[in-house]
Amino acid sequence: MISQEIREFRYENGDLQKVQIVRFGSFREMDFLTPEFDPESFDRLADLYENYIIKKYAFAFGNLVLFRLPEGYRVKTVTGDPEYGDVYDPLISAAIMMERSVHFKNGKAAFSDPESEELFGYLKENGCLRAVRGKWNSVRILPVSDRFGFLSRSRTDARLKVNSSFFIMDGFDCASRYDSIGTAFGLCVKDGTIINPPMFGRQVLRVSKSGETEVTGGDLTQLTVHIGGKSFRHGENCRIFQRPAARRTPAGGYDTVICGNKVTAAKKGGRTQIPASGFVLRTDTPVSDTEGQTVTYSGMRDTEFAIQVGNSTVTDGIRTDRFISPFFNYLRPFKPSFPPTFYPLDYKKARAPRIVLGADREGIPMLLWFEGAGKFGYRPGTDSCGASLAEAADICCQLGMYNGIHLDGGGSAQILMDGRRSLMVSDRDAESFLEVERAVPNGLVIM
Repeated sequence: MISQEIREFRYENGDLQKVQIVRFGSFREMDFLTPEFDPESFDRLADLYENYIIKKYAFAFGNLVLFRLPEGYRVKTVTGDPEYGDVYDPLISAAIMMERSVHFKNGKAAFSDPESEELFGYLKENGCLRAVRGKWNSVRILPVSDRFGFLSRSRTDARLKVNSSFFIMDGFDCASRYDSIGTAFGLCVKDGTIINPPMFGRQVLRVSKSGETEVTGGDLTQLTVHIGGKSFRHGENCRIFQRPAARRTPAGGYDTVICGNKVTAAKKGGRTQIPASGFVLRTDTPVSDTEGQTVTYSGMRDTEFAIQVGNSTVTDGIRTDRFISPFFNYLRPFKPSFPPTFYPLDYKKARAPRIVLGADREGIPMLLWFEGAGKFGYRPGTDSCGASLAEAADICCQLGMYNGIHLDGGGSAQILMDGRRSLMVSDRDAESFLEVERAVPNGLVIM
């Protein structure tokens, strides 16, 4: 049984906050959803950059080249490269090739080799490449994966759909050449099966097989990694390197680069870039037959449901009043960073759309959507202004949440009940102010 209501709150300065509150019987009803890839998602992303991000933050950008590979398009993969090793992902191989060749003169693309020029031209002609110009003359190549699509167009018979995990969203998040926009990260567990591994030591909302809900930690080094019939455990027959501890692995050994559930690359000798959306597994001997291999994980059989995204809102009835999960510190930009870059601006003041998932003291699930201000056409006092992390925690406590964490918020935030939204997403068209849904790589669903 699913119930919902819309509540309105007023902050001390008179700003309005609408919150959609959804309750359902058990976390056993909830599953993870991967939306079907939609080519329009690339256009929406490029439009967001061109019409909003670059216009607002032009001082932080040079020339950005966003591209994706059409289905079936073949790219020569990078092999034996001293910097990147053997790269198995065609999208990343294409990004490396263009990164080394493409530059801009007087606002126009120029090339160091004909192969890159041919690729660039083909992708542009087929609507798979957009070049967006910021203030500087630098060039950044941003590969866009085919791992994400629109929740509203997927599983249209679902009772409930909501966006869930963080994912690589922009150039700041692409901390290594192995990263691509649209790659989700963070622990996802359903009925003891680890769908995606934990990362960065952030907080986890976990529900045990016996139904107990808690906010706890998530550590990749405590799990077993399986590749091609072989098993690896940190400290026993491998070492696992991940951010924020380092940007690169130390010299020596054999490195296997893993993003989510795929082997992205293999490199001998170390000094390997550590992806922001994955990790590097170091062994003393090569891990054979890694190309194209699916990576699986084990070690959470007693977990019914778990998800790892943002900071907690409340833990065992105590309101969270600061950052608990580690995030990028913009005051120390030269320390090893990890995405999402701009999430932790000001815990008490920075308002945005929010999604919170948790449970009350009896373990009954609660899902909250804090509607945010539209990127264009916002009317103070009339439209929702969005919540700071502190304000969201306060409201969660008022509504009786006992344990809960933030899911992905911002322009991704939405709840669909029987295919319809009761509130408005914050991404809007610059002229009409109409909603523009943002593509995401995964979500949560109740059928």
